Amino acid sequence: MRRGIKALVVLAAVAVTLVGPQLFAFCDTGRETYAIFHCANRGYYDAPPAGSGPVSGIFWNIGFGNRDLNTSGGLDGTGFNAKAFNGNDSGLFEVNILDAPAFFPSENFPPGSLCLGSNNWGNSGVDGCCDHARDTLLAFSDDDLLNPTFDVQANQNGYPGVPDSRWIQDAPLGVLLTEGTGHYFALAAVASVPRFDAFDVRQGHFNLAEVSNGGPNPMTAANNVIGWQRVPGDGSPLVRAVDPNSTPRQALLGWTGVKVYSDQSTRPSTNAAVNAIGLTGMGTAEHSLIRYVIEMNGIDDPNNPVGGLDPNGWSALTPASGPTVDPNNDVTAQVEIPLDTCVRLRTYFGVAPQTSSHSTTTCRQGICGDLGYGVVSPPSCIGGALAADGVPRNAQAVRGKGGVDLSFDTSTELSVTGFKVYALTPSSGRQEVATLSCKACTTGDGAEYTVRIPMGQLKGARDLEIEASTGASAKVAIK
Repeated sequence: MRRGIKALVVLAAVAVTLVGPQLFAFCDTGRETYAIFHCANRGYYDAPPAGSGPVSGIFWNIGFGNRDLNTSGGLDGTGFNAKAFNGNDSGLFEVNILDAPAFFPSENFPPGSLCLGSNNWGNSGVDGCCDHARDTLLAFSDDDLLNPTFDVQANQNGYPGVPDSRWIQDAPLGVLLTEGTGHYFALAAVASVPRFDAFDVRQGHFNLAEVSNGGPNPMTAANNVIGWQRVPGDGSPLVRAVDPNSTPRQALLGWTGVKVYSDQSTRPSTNAAVNAIGLTGMGTAEHSLIRYVIEMNGIDDPNNPVGGLDPNGWSALTPASGPTVDPNNDVTAQVEIPLDTCVRLRTYFGVAPQTSSHSTTTCRQGICGDLGYGVVSPPSCIGGALAADGVPRNAQAVRGKGGVDLSFDTSTELSVTGFKVYALTPSSGRQEVATLSCKACTTGDGAEYTVRIPMGQLKGARDLEIEASTGASAKVAIK
């Protein structure tokens, strides 16, 4: 046996044997065991970015997941327990993520790369199951197979191999990895493995190595390496431009769009319940998996805009236009923001809910959508002039030989062009003694400033005032 083929057989055997002893979840209490393969097929994730925290993951059945209520009590393919929709996902099961080169030293996994090891819908702690019965009028709808392409009823009656796509109703798999700092994530989605023909009666499984739009894999020559991404709106200014003279503020928001690493599959379906909700199939290409929501929150403390935000005070902001996506996956949206307000971007993964009424009937159809899968950016405060934009902070004025050394910083600069420093004296009033150009300017970042003011210009002043071009100002006593 050639080494490469032998290695794959060994890895596949490892994945199966590790799963076996724990199969008693709610995939029909163990009768249905749908594996999620990855390491066994030499697929992997890139190493997490430098500075990342511990990595954890969750998998779910797209259109049926509920991360907000993980109990390990979901029933079958609708994810219900005690009349509560707790979804079809990994629930309380700790997703098995392996350090690929350490676990498989005989292979050529790159340093730091990760892959999914022993994961199965039958694992203890998993909510729900990926095998669905959307159309209750269809005989053998809960067929114990993932997306069979044959007439299951005819097959049961002794007539195998009759092509029929009505039984294609089982949704793709979504997998989300996150890391402890909250700056990065890795997102992938694959449909159930394709069938050879109408005589293919395998139970079915999922294979993350089927990703086809990823990075090049040197071990297999496939483009299936799943990359890490920065949380949209994090790491670069969410607010790209703002009109400081408008009320409410007219702002342009922008971020890099999410890439879904997927098998780009189609699984055409003629299932009546699938078609009724606007889907043509059960492939990843037939599902819309990303949506962006801009949220706003009022500022209570202008001197501490982010630290003083009410964590429960966020609400959705309807954009004036957008979001629009250009060919380079750059996303922009025009918004109108009330004064003294912060904004952030929440990115949702999965299918948007089409109902808030969670019942066995609605969720079986897949219209309850996916709840709780996503990431959120840090806040950007772009409200009134005193809210954040160019506000001088932490000012100190220390008297030294021949002059005063002034230092201060800013937390956010969005429309700042510079600063003026005034000496405040009882006799002469307010006299300009220094000017400084902005450093961060329109980037949304903060900056630090220092300037030495000759003693002769102070004329006995005991206080200084720093004024930004936005009108924000701060006074500081000379020590």
